[in-house]
Amino acid sequence: MRVRTRKDLGQSIRELRRALGLTQAQLAEIVGVNRRWVVQVEQAKTSADLRTLLRALQALGAELHVKPVRASAGAELRGIIDATPRSTS
Repeated sequence: MRVRTRKDLGQSIRELRRALGLTQAQLAEIVGVNRRWVVQVEQAKTSADLRTLLRALQALGAELHVKPVRASAGAELRGIIDATPRSTS
């Protein structure tokens, strides 16, 4: 699934959890959080800590891959970086 928003991420976590036959409480116990955290993430109602989200993905046997949306995004970013004035101190 393509994840672009908190809602997408929550849906992905819910789908993975259900596919593994885990309850929200079981996932929470594995990750080391309370069930409310799982509910909030699945409903995109929180700005969860990245470390905890990565632990949840690991518990679900999933990985996070980041890639540019457009092939030219890397070149555009390099152009912005190159054009940024640098301190000479």
